[in-house]
Amino acid sequence: MTEVRFPEDEVPRPDRPLDAMVITNVEAIALEHTLHQSFPEQVSQSFWFRPVKALCDELDGELPGPGRYELSVRAEDLQGQGNVDFDPLREWIRTTAPKLTAGRSLHGATNVASAGPPEVPFPVSLLRTEQWEGVPEGALSLRWPIDFDQLPDARVEQMVSTLNRKLPKLEEHRPPGGRTVLVLENQDIQLVNPDIVTESIRQALSLTTLTVPDAIVMVNVIGGSAGLSWLKDGWSWHPHLTGMYWIPIELEF
Repeated sequence: MTEVRFPEDEVPRPDRPLDAMVITNVEAIALEHTLHQSFPEQVSQSFWFRPVKALCDELDGELPGPGRYELSVRAEDLQGQGNVDFDPLREWIRTTAPKLTAGRSLHGATNVASAGPPEVPFPVSLLRTEQWEGVPEGALSLRWPIDFDQLPDARVEQMVSTLNRKLPKLEEHRPPGGRTVLVLENQDIQLVNPDIVTESIRQALSLTTLTVPDAIVMVNVIGGSAGLSWLKDGWSWHPHLTGMYWIPIELEF
């Protein structure tokens, strides 16, 4: 590389033309970056969950054993709830947990309880299950219910939206004789892998008339080992990119 420019920092909001232009001794590369989302509003919804996740972290390990606990909350019930008083929910979890059995009993579903307004700020359910190896007694985790039957269509819907926003910018700033690269940043280890992301991109492209970028890569920034997966390079698509499935990288913050 001989030069790296960030056009988006050179133009005031709301006009943000392009994330980066990389000049090498061979060619110029227009680069556009975006967070990958598996379904519409995934990033927004993750912010809605943050206060509840903080509460779960606070109570994690403090609930009675044996067993572990899961608190389930629907994303749509959390919208606009960022400033509510969480003391009633905290107290409900503490008082409800000892009443549950670690798994179903002969008397029915005695391992789960539900509540809603006005007892707690929004509808929730608390599940107590048997202990998992490596999970401390009384551990409390947050469950984000997702409709997996609708997820494939939601992936494509979200990808169409992403490509409609990003690909025109890349093509507009394609350097003469150069290349365009779309970078998808993946922060979700549970719903994302190169196979399903590549398939959602190809399905989304079949629904548009957009110019396809020369390369598409996915940067995984989860856990202790960050890496880059090539999804498309030239005419080749994952998984037919030999030796380019997973490339470890070092992130600088």
